[in-house]
Amino acid sequence: MKKRAWSFSALDMFEKCRKKFYHLKVKKDVKEPDNQWQADGKFVHDALFKYVMEGVPLPVQLRHMQGSADRAMSLPHDERYGEMRLCLNHKLQPVDFFAKDAWVRAVLDLLLLSDNSTIAFVIDWKTGKQKPGFDQLKLAAAILSRLMPEIEQFVLVYAWLKDNEFTRETIHKDQLKQVWLDFMPRAAAIDEAEKTGDWPLNPTPLCGYCPVKSCPEWYERD
Repeated sequence: MKKRAWSFSALDMFEKCRKKFYHLKVKKDVKEPDNQWQADGKFVHDALFKYVMEGVPLPVQLRHMQGSADRAMSLPHDERYGEMRLCLNHKLQPVDFFAKDAWVRAVLDLLLLSDNSTIAFVIDWKTGKQKPGFDQLKLAAAILSRLMPEIEQFVLVYAWLKDNEFTRETIHKDQLKQVWLDFMPRAAAIDEAEKTGDWPLNPTPLCGYCPVKSCPEWYERD
């Protein structure tokens, strides 16, 4: 059976509610509706890309984020890349983002390289509330390493734009094996669910926001 392509966000959806994942990613009989939160996030990411990559001034309503962007760009670097799309097949070989054998995908908001590309600053713009953990960027680093094996050190940075704060963690190339060992069983659970047809729902207080209205736990919000 062909392995299903996934990303950190898709895996997160699967682990939170398999039924939602099934309808949105497998059966595809439900689509996530457009909402203002997504539109605002795209607007912010597009504006920051143009600012850090092309020098286009931020829109007036986003000028309060300039400090975070400038702080990111003050990190030592010789090269920079924005909205960098990465993809591997199940053999962990680099492939096109939409290749037929695409297995795991990631998009880097901002990548800064220094010291002859041996040090990478992997920066993710975050518009929401601060959350603990670096799993998303650890996976991004593991994928990036397969395309740029010369990188020895990865500085993982979340830029929390509302608070104008950074959180960071540094990992080294020899730690990436453990990252894959942590993620592969989680990704394998998706294939196992597809094989068995086991897509249980997981009720939460957010069920009213879910687009899967056929679910018995869905409710009409006031």
